[in-house]
Order: sequence, then structure tokens, then C-alpha cells
Amino acid sequence: MRAGLPYGLRPYLAGIVASTKNHFLWLHQSGTLPSVLIIGAQKAGTTSLFDMLSRHDGVATSKKKEVHFADRNWWRGRGWYQRCFPKTSRITLEATPNYLFTPFAAERMLQVVPEVRCIAVLRNPVERAFSHYQYECRRGGERYSFEDALAAEEERTGKDWARAQIQPGYWTFALQHHSYLRRGLYASHLARWERLLSKGRLLVVEDRDIYQNTRATLADIQKFIGVKPQSNSYLKHKNAGNYLKTKPRQSATLSRYFAADGQALVARYGARFSWLSNELA
Repeated sequence: MRAGLPYGLRPYLAGIVASTKNHFLWLHQSGTLPSVLIIGAQKAGTTSLFDMLSRHDGVATSKKKEVHFADRNWWRGRGWYQRCFPKTSRITLEATPNYLFTPFAAERMLQVVPEVRCIAVLRNPVERAFSHYQYECRRGGERYSFEDALAAEEERTGKDWARAQIQPGYWTFALQHHSYLRRGLYASHLARWERLLSKGRLLVVEDRDIYQNTRATLADIQKFIGVKPQSNSYLKHKNAGNYLKTKPRQSATLSRYFAADGQALVARYGARFSWLSNELA
């Protein structure tokens, strides 16, 4: 945690700033609702993908990357959401990685944009958890060691998560900032979207493919969203941060924690994710 910042102060102040900006969106002209959503996962390269797609001539983006309409701003209504976008005939794009994790986000979004196409970017859940933890430490939202934060996660978030499953709109600081393990249970989170999306409207990719096989992966994504492949879109790793590069000592234990969810991903999508392929080799 940064010296001089009381625990949790920086995330709290960031929330105040975001709320103020959201209020002034009422002054904007009503725009075109999104035809494409990047729904997550958090710390899996969604900012990089959003930036990459925004460079396509046929794509218009929300006025800020993370609108958070289906979670914290649902109460503002459809009219407010439309003001988050320009008026355009192009493909419109929004990216809020919290949507994949939030229990009622899929149901809410499909009430407003029933024909939307969704992209989920997955990352090795062990790496994702560690990156998420380091991010929280940098911004002043975490005071425990990584090992202690993992051990405390169920106590910190378990009751809140159970309540969030049955009470739309219920959310807490701990769920947002301390769900290092739970956010990586991708199969269960994707299932909520799969139940509501018709076939062919959910694309699941791995962050490693975006960074290491950029041209082909970008072409596939552009085809999925309905624009012609355009090579002048390029990828730059956004929000990478100056995080530790070492693996957490708990890697083996965490891999076992995610094993059942990984098997569910294999059953649904095949062993095409690098961390699952390595485990099955």
C-alpha cells in the first residue's frame, strides 16, 4: 500500500470521481446503444483489446471504457446509458470487465441490448489472481500479503457473494476488490451469459493469443463483431503496470483450486487455453 494513504482511500476517492463524471453524462446527446460488449475478465487484457478495436474505421466506442451500466449504474436507466455513446451507424463497443463476474449483469444487459455480441478474454487464473492482488496493493485497496489475502477471501467475500446471487444490485467493496480467486472461476461466470445469448454471439479468447498471435486473433475478432479485418489496428499492452514478474509461491495450490473449473472449460471449449493445455500435457 502507498505510504500516507489510509487503507481503501484511493479506491473510495476514485469512486467519487467516477460518480461525478457519470452525473454529467446527462448533458450529452443520446447516442447509439452498443452492438458489442467486452465483458471481462478483469486483469486479462480488456483495455488493450478495447484500444485495438477502437482504431478500426468501422467501430465507435463508448465515451469511456468502463461504463459499469449493468452493475453500479443500472439505476441511472437506459437513457443515461445511451448518452455514454456517440450517435453513429458504425459498430458500437463498450468494455466493462466486471460484467463477466457480476451475477445479474448478463440478464440486465440483454434487456437493453438483446442482440448484442459479447467477447470474453480469459487469462491463466493464477496469473490473473496475482496481477489483481498487485493492482489492489498499488492503489491502496489491499493490506494483506498475497498468501493471507487468499486465505481470507472466503471470510471477506463469501456471505456477500451468496447475497449477490439472489439480490440484484447488491455489491460490496470486498467483492469488487478482494475476489482474487472467485473471479477466476471462468466456466461458472460464462455459463450465466451462455444461458441467455443465442448461439454464435459469445466469443471466448485467451489474452496470450491477443499478444502473441495478434494478426490472426484480431482478424477473428473483427469478423465476429461484423467489420472487415483492418491491419492498421495495432496492439499495445495497456495498463500493464510495474508489477512483480515472479510467480507466487502458491502457484501449485492455486492450480489445484482452479482444476475443476478448468475441466469444465475443457468440456465446453476444448483444451485450447494455454494453461489447460500445459496441465493436460
